[in-house]
Amino acid sequence: IRCVFLSTTTYNDYTGGGSLGFGFDQFKWFVDVACATEDGWQLLIFSHYSPYDADLEEYHNANLVAKEIVKVLNAYTNHTEYSFSNYDISVSADFTAKTSTKAVAWVCGHGHYDRITKDNAYIAEFDLCCPIIQTACARLEQENELPDDNEDGIVDEDVVAPARTLKTVTQDLWDTFVYNKDENKIYMIVE
Repeated sequence: IRCVFLSTTTYNDYTGGGSLGFGFDQFKWFVDVACATEDGWQLLIFSHYSPYDADLEEYHNANLVAKEIVKVLNAYTNHTEYSFSNYDISVSADFTAKTSTKAVAWVCGHGHYDRITKDNAYIAEFDLCCPIIQTACARLEQENELPDDNEDGIVDEDVVAPARTLKTVTQDLWDTFVYNKDENKIYMIVE
C-alpha cells in the first residue's frame, strides 16, 4: 500500500498567503509520482478536506483539481488512460498495462465526525471508485453536537459522532484503521 498525503491548501508565495485547494503543481506531482507505482500497489489517499467538500466550491481551481484527482484514481483502479489539459497544465497517465492497481480509500477530516461513504455516485461529478472515509476530530469543539452536512436542519443518517464529555477520558478521540488486503475491507475502530 502506498499512502499519499495531499495538502488542501495551496500557498501562493513564501509570505504564507494561500487558498484552499489541491493546486495544479501538486496535481501534476500526484499523476507523475504518486501514481507511478509498480503493478499490484494500492493507493490510500489522505487529505484534510474531502474531494467534494463544499468549502472548496468557492475556489474554482480547487474544485476542478479535486474532480481531476478523482478521475485519476478511477483510471488507476480501472486500468485505463487519463489526460487533462488547460491553460495552466497538461498531464496524462496510462494505466492500461497495470492489472491489479487500485485506490483503496480516500481518508479525510474537516467534518469532525466519522462517516464512510461507499456509494459516491450520489455526489454530483464525484463518482469515486473507492470509499471516502471522514474521521472525527481529536479536539472537542461542540460537545455532542451532530453535524448537519447539508445545512438543511437534518442530521445525515450515516454520520457517527461518539458521545464525548469535557474533562473525561471520552474528551479525546482516536480513529484506528485496519486494512485487510485479502478481504479488501477497511475496519474502523473508534475510541
